[in-house]
Amino acid sequence: MENDLLVSIHESRHAADFGAKGAGLHWLCKHHLNVPGTLVLTFAGAKKLNGQGADLDAQLAQALSQRIDPQKYYAIRSSANVEDGAQGSFAGQFVTQTNVRGLQAVQASIRTVLASAHAPGLKPYLQKIGRTGRDLEMAVLIQEMVQPVLSGVSFSKNPTTGLD
Repeated sequence: MENDLLVSIHESRHAADFGAKGAGLHWLCKHHLNVPGTLVLTFAGAKKLNGQGADLDAQLAQALSQRIDPQKYYAIRSSANVEDGAQGSFAGQFVTQTNVRGLQAVQASIRTVLASAHAPGLKPYLQKIGRTGRDLEMAVLIQEMVQPVLSGVSFSKNPTTGLD
């Protein structure tokens, strides 16, 4: 089920409005890899929410109340169109909040992540990689936290296809 503000990364067929991280997670879902339950406040949803008043906040609260479990913990993550690209990773430039639980806390974290797209420290980073920020679009991922058993980082290429 998709609505005006939130879409499920598992159900949607259109990742162009998800940001780089969201599009990557969508690709993993399409290829039947395990991805925790993830909702996306799309570029379009974020644009609607930015600068809007209580009415749209109420719509977001309603959409979240139908889609999140108030007893679960979530990671609220940035997914900008400029992240994870060849020009720059943007690691640490946008906010991620983990172990967020409850409707109001999730909604507040979404606002915090969206606001990080306008942080003063972002401008020098953008300039360093030759961007102005005018084309910056932010989506927000609302992703179920998982209980880790092991952790690690791996960078690799598929030996058959060469895909990163």
